[in-house]
Amino acid sequence: MTRHHGERLALSLALVLCAGLGLSGQDSPAPAAGGDAAAPAAEAKRFRIMVDFAGPEGQDPLPYLDSLEASLIQSPMALAVVRAPQGVGSLATRAERSACALAIQLGVTVEGDQARIKWTIYAPPGSEAAGRGSVAKDLPDPQAFSTTFWNEAIEALEAASAGMEEARKFLTLVGRPGTLVSGIGEDILLPESGKVDVPLVMPAYVVWSATAPGARKEGGTRIVKESGSTLVIPFRPELPPSKLSIDTAFYGLAFPELGLRWDISRRFFLKANLGQYLAGLALQGQQGFQSSKTAPASLISSIELVQPGLGGGFVFSAPTAPFRLYASFDLFARIAFPEGKQLMLDPVAPIGSQLAMGFDWGKKPGIRLYFELGAALYPWAYPGLMIASWSGQGMPRLTGGGAGLFNGHPGWFVEFPVPRLGLRIHL
Repeated sequence: MTRHHGERLALSLALVLCAGLGLSGQDSPAPAAGGDAAAPAAEAKRFRIMVDFAGPEGQDPLPYLDSLEASLIQSPMALAVVRAPQGVGSLATRAERSACALAIQLGVTVEGDQARIKWTIYAPPGSEAAGRGSVAKDLPDPQAFSTTFWNEAIEALEAASAGMEEARKFLTLVGRPGTLVSGIGEDILLPESGKVDVPLVMPAYVVWSATAPGARKEGGTRIVKESGSTLVIPFRPELPPSKLSIDTAFYGLAFPELGLRWDISRRFFLKANLGQYLAGLALQGQQGFQSSKTAPASLISSIELVQPGLGGGFVFSAPTAPFRLYASFDLFARIAFPEGKQLMLDPVAPIGSQLAMGFDWGKKPGIRLYFELGAALYPWAYPGLMIASWSGQGMPRLTGGGAGLFNGHPGWFVEFPVPRLGLRIHL
């Protein structure tokens, strides 16, 4: 009995094997006459697909939606899977706006151990359903959930796409030669002709960006529905910094000041400064002529004095260079208002001038760090009183004066170095 059963089993296996070989021979086309091999299978058509999903009531829809998208993107027809945005209009309309050739509205309901999947398929721009269907199945285990749960819906979507023509055509890019365009497949460098045709599966939603030497970065989005469409990449020269800027700095590394600068050309600029000695850092840790209202002398220096000035300069570097070297010249007045007295020119040193070299640096447009180092000349000053007044005011200086340096007579007075450190903010 056992022997006969084994013989029948062996015979059955042999028949199955032979049938399989026979079917295989039928499915494999013979070479054409002359020895030519059969043509390879056509490449699968691929489309952008929009998904509008509604999950079971009371359950988190994201695990279902993630599983659906993961299964759908594995289909040969799926070029990209796009979640339906919230908005006005039918699903077909929203799909067309997003350059999707197919859209599927799919919902899942659960009753006990059973799940029912219902779907409606659209092929924009038409608003009529291209297919409908539903299927009931057992709630899957995690493995089936990610592999076979959506098979019927995906097969229906593939069937709806079978008669559609894939628009694998091209978009023409036009721009300045040497422009690098990103976001449309691989990066594209425009040739000398300034024109290149890029193959696309249409409709296509393109998010592009472009850079070119000496130009501002460009970018945008485009929905391409027809072959032969043209995308013109604009060329806008880099903008130099604004001609007007505000300078905020520490004069002598101690006293805050405010300035306004105007670039009248690529090389020359004019400026106005308002310096002050009302409050500054006591970098030497000594007491100068202190106001009765000042903070502790160990931290703050103060003189009832402001210093407005006008000046100009020459820039040695290009306006758009990250590092710019320049020279400047200032004329200023020193206005004092001691307690109990009216506003007046400072009798110790009423006016002065300053010559400085400086640089500014910045990578971020509109904001630059700058530093200046200069020497100041006071032509009609009391040098001895100037030296005394600088005790504790700002940083140490090298000073020099003319006749009468310490005898109380007026003369000239020079101080060096006079640094400025601050930020230049272009308006």
